[in-house]
Amino acid sequence: MASMIGEAGLILSSIFSLLNDSRNAVTAISTAFIALFTFTLWRSTRGLLKATNENVKLVTDEFISTHRPKIKVRQFRLTNDDLQGDIVEVHFTVVNRGSTKARIEQAEGIVYFRSPDSVIPYDFDTYQGQMPISQTVLPAGGIAKSKYARISVYVAGRIGYKDDIGITRTTAFLRELNASNHRFRVVDDDDYEYED
Repeated sequence: MASMIGEAGLILSSIFSLLNDSRNAVTAISTAFIALFTFTLWRSTRGLLKATNENVKLVTDEFISTHRPKIKVRQFRLTNDDLQGDIVEVHFTVVNRGSTKARIEQAEGIVYFRSPDSVIPYDFDTYQGQMPISQTVLPAGGIAKSKYARISVYVAGRIGYKDDIGITRTTAFLRELNASNHRFRVVDDDDYEYED
């Protein structure tokens, strides 16, 4: 048994002597292992960063989807209350009642006049580019003259907008002028009054 301990001591002594004699090589090999470990750690961390960024984007998109922007139109008003001029201008306010940002991509609309026996047009695309959203030329002399007294004044339009994740939505509106108080009321018609 003593000889085995002596042999083990001799082997250890030889290993330590070898390590001492080749310490530069041992340092180089150790440095190479540390570099390899650092590279592996860097790759792993980079993968975690990518996964974290994807998760943050997913959470942000989910938040925007559930807390979406909601464009509303309100406060319609005539700029010339007497309706006697040649031009009717209707101003209104566009507000975002949602929780996230909206970018308006498109706005189109028309002020038009309707006699009781006519129908409201369903497609406003025919007016796009022909009439600005805020003004329309009245019939000769305005609508207060007796032959136009039964004509209703309407404002209709659509506003297209996008949220921060690129989803396009539309708000459409139709308002009719109440002749007695010169205020616009909502026309309850799902073809004209809706939000996507």
